[in-house]
Amino acid sequence: MALVQNLARDLKTMGIPARIEGNGGEGNWVVLDLNSIIVHVFNPESRSYYDLEGMWQKK
Repeated sequence: MALVQNLARDLKTMGIPARIEGNGGEGNWVVLDLNSIIVHVFNPESRSYYDLEGMWQKK
């Protein structure tokens, strides 16, 4: 959560609004919504479980 909060703060100082959405404060999977860009921040266990990289690979 600290990583996402710091990034959102830095973006705000640059005039880029960001909305933080996540899973109840645990920080397992947090989304930073920049309107046209979405940043996903996972802990290692959640990243492995959801395997977004695998979902986007050509098969």
